[in-house]
Amino acid sequence: MKTKLASLILVILLAVSLGDSCLIVEAQQYNHSKVQPQSATLLSQIAHKDFTTANFNFLLGVRGDSTSPATRNIYDLRFGGYGYDGDSNWLDVEIANGSRSKILDLGPLAWSDVVDVPILYASVVPYDGRRTDKYSKGQRILSLPENTLVKAVVGHLYVLHTKTNERDLYAMFRVESLQPGDEVTISWKLVPSPETKLAGQSQP
Repeated sequence: MKTKLASLILVILLAVSLGDSCLIVEAQQYNHSKVQPQSATLLSQIAHKDFTTANFNFLLGVRGDSTSPATRNIYDLRFGGYGYDGDSNWLDVEIANGSRSKILDLGPLAWSDVVDVPILYASVVPYDGRRTDKYSKGQRILSLPENTLVKAVVGHLYVLHTKTNERDLYAMFRVESLQPGDEVTISWKLVPSPETKLAGQSQP
């Protein structure tokens, strides 16, 4: 009886441990153009004073306030955690805890416009957790680290490359609606890494 119980527990633990790996493998193998995007709504961290409802984990497909599965504060994207000149409608990636992630605004595009996933190389070195704004003539012109902060604009499509010590994945999302200073709704999906495809093409 004890042997059967131990075997059952082992099977359950194995299934749980393989869950994230299966998602990553699927993201690398599927034809993303045939996969329908999912949707999520993020609440501004500044407005709602809640980090968990402002961030999203693409690998698990849930916001930070999810308990099943639990994100354990591991996230890929955050909304409204940064403010500039009274504007908090910004989306950013983590710049601490070993993160080398980047995000890029591809402009006004529909999902049907996407043929290939653009390459977005991760930072060579991990970020140190500090953000610096550069100004020219009193106007902010750049936020450093580069490609870690973008404006949330309705109809714009974005590519995000999450890179940490534990994870390396690509996702794309589109801003479908925005209530300024309050919430943003995105459509999203995991996509295959274009870097893997490029590496395969370069082999003899």
